[in-house]
Amino acid sequence: MLYIMMGFKNHDFNRYGKKFNPVKLTHIKTGSRFQSNCKDTIQPENIMQKLIGVMKLLEVSETDAIKAILNLISPPPPPATRQNWTRLSTFGHSAPTSQDLWAKLEEANFKCQKCRSQMRVSFNHINGNATDHQLSNLEVVCFSCNRKVSKKGTSDMDHHFKIAMAAIELWKELSTFPTLEEIRKRAGVKQIGGATYLLKFIKERLMKKNG
Repeated sequence: MLYIMMGFKNHDFNRYGKKFNPVKLTHIKTGSRFQSNCKDTIQPENIMQKLIGVMKLLEVSETDAIKAILNLISPPPPPATRQNWTRLSTFGHSAPTSQDLWAKLEEANFKCQKCRSQMRVSFNHINGNATDHQLSNLEVVCFSCNRKVSKKGTSDMDHHFKIAMAAIELWKELSTFPTLEEIRKRAGVKQIGGATYLLKFIKERLMKKNG
């Protein structure tokens, strides 16, 4: 069985009555209470209990959890990337072969070459010229690192994750759903922004538990 997500201490997990033998998992800590990068950190204790605790709270099935992981770590299909680049003037209506793009993914072991995350990897043009498709100018990067190096950029990495975990932590501490300002401060982000409806969803789930 596979459990994902985060957030609970041992006593929270024990409420669900199942014994579980924790294993080592990749744990991404973020926010004011966490590191804001996506580099892998192995945490040997209590991770699985925390994951299943949040899954239970948010009513995430094991099947949905597995599907979510597969969607997030599935590499970009080279034929689709090639078709997109040859269609758009941004990429000079050209692209490497599908074989070459796949070779780049293999070379990177299907992980971000900046932080080693497997989450939503794609290709980045190192010199900023999106029409320069020399293989030496391409690197495999995750969504967060791609945003960091893009012109759009982002000041709050892992924004939704930080906010969701902050909301759940505060709910456990306060026994009531926190205010947006309390969540923002705990998460260490500048604004709630596009996570508003994620918080509405989390609030609905958590308040059901209180009821």
